[in-house]
Amino acid sequence: MLKKRLMLVLTLTLILFGLTLYYYGGYDDGSTGYPHGPSIGHADRVLIVAPHPDDETINNAGVIRYCVKNNIPVHVVVVTNGGDSISVGDRRHAESLSAMSKLGLKSNDIIFLDYPEGLTFLLNQNWDYDKLYNESDGTSHSRNMFSYDPGAPYCGEGLEKTLENVIGQYQPTIIIYPDSDDKNTDHWATSAFVNYAVDNMNYNCSKYEYPTHAYSLWPYPRSYNPDDYLLPPAELANQSQWMVFPLTRHDELVKYSAIKSYKSQIEPDSSYLIAFVKKNELFTVYLDINVSVQNKSTNFRSGSAFPPTIFNDPQNDLIEGHTSPDKFNTLDVENTAPLDLTAVGLEMDENTTWISLKTRGNISKNLSCEFHIRTFRADGDRRIDIQVQNGTAHYTMVSQNSVKSNLPIRIIFKKNGIIVGIPTDLINSNKFMINADILTAQCAIDTTAWRTVNII
Repeated sequence: MLKKRLMLVLTLTLILFGLTLYYYGGYDDGSTGYPHGPSIGHADRVLIVAPHPDDETINNAGVIRYCVKNNIPVHVVVVTNGGDSISVGDRRHAESLSAMSKLGLKSNDIIFLDYPEGLTFLLNQNWDYDKLYNESDGTSHSRNMFSYDPGAPYCGEGLEKTLENVIGQYQPTIIIYPDSDDKNTDHWATSAFVNYAVDNMNYNCSKYEYPTHAYSLWPYPRSYNPDDYLLPPAELANQSQWMVFPLTRHDELVKYSAIKSYKSQIEPDSSYLIAFVKKNELFTVYLDINVSVQNKSTNFRSGSAFPPTIFNDPQNDLIEGHTSPDKFNTLDVENTAPLDLTAVGLEMDENTTWISLKTRGNISKNLSCEFHIRTFRADGDRRIDIQVQNGTAHYTMVSQNSVKSNLPIRIIFKKNGIIVGIPTDLINSNKFMINADILTAQCAIDTTAWRTVNII
């Protein structure tokens, strides 16, 4: 009888232990094929940057909980107010505070910058303090009570300086922010702003990006599936060095509860947000690109030679409103069959910096495209913007720190790409950011990530 009781107690103990491991234990995500990361230790200080109130939770709840549980300093910065009215901003601010409290993060560890949605405008035409961005009701300054800098002007330079202030005060060893190839323009621009601030400060830290919006149906399936893994979107699977951050069963449940705080986002359709409740969170390592100055220039005018590719652009990632056909025709500014940008190349010698873009499909001289460079020098940051249109290239003056030059721009048309050459002296910096766009007469149809280049 005693032996049976001991066996029963042992059986119940094993069952209870198994349930405890199931509920609290981590998952073995070896089946994903990706390494674990980010690696966060007790000496770290983590800064998470979210474009909208909810991105900090759906992408980083597990990381936040890990830091809180292990007494690792973690701060969250929410860039936009998520709407164009005080009432929307107040509601989303309250939802974010509620979600963070469920994750164990204190309200004084969360900073709301209170900028408007539409960050691409701030990154480009509304960069200067005398060219403020106006919301639909004419508002051009921060107006919510929770703002980090009440009355802050809506302009790119202001946002970049604010990010510099936050980074300088908090001194993070790790910054986690949106993927530079994200489909959502606010996420894409937030990534560019973070990299801009870090580069302009010459700040040294580890940088990791997280995907939120993809051009494919992702995450799939669009429902609550906590037993599935979160894997990279198909179009980005080979773009970056991906890593997974495992979540325990308990962390998944807490994350699900935190996501439900965002009622304003769940009420229209809950399937998207809760699809991020999975066995892991997903990140990629952001690495600068290193380029050496060559002794002599390659002759790009003959043959099919292009400058070496420094980064690729995902296929079928045309900006919303444009479709990507299976077969691409020659682009005309009036045509409805836009080209898909696939790669950006770069080669530098002492005299000329050659920049190229490649496309999927053939192009013509009717192609309209732009190359953008942001340099970081001791006397301040500068912009170099080049527009190619109707077979010619010229510098454009986008802001007060735009480079004005009468020096000629060399231009070479290839079957599936364009190469431009500018004087290397115009850059005059050991670090710069670069991106490229393809446009119609009305708007951009494909744009690359902003990537940082170091001249070594």
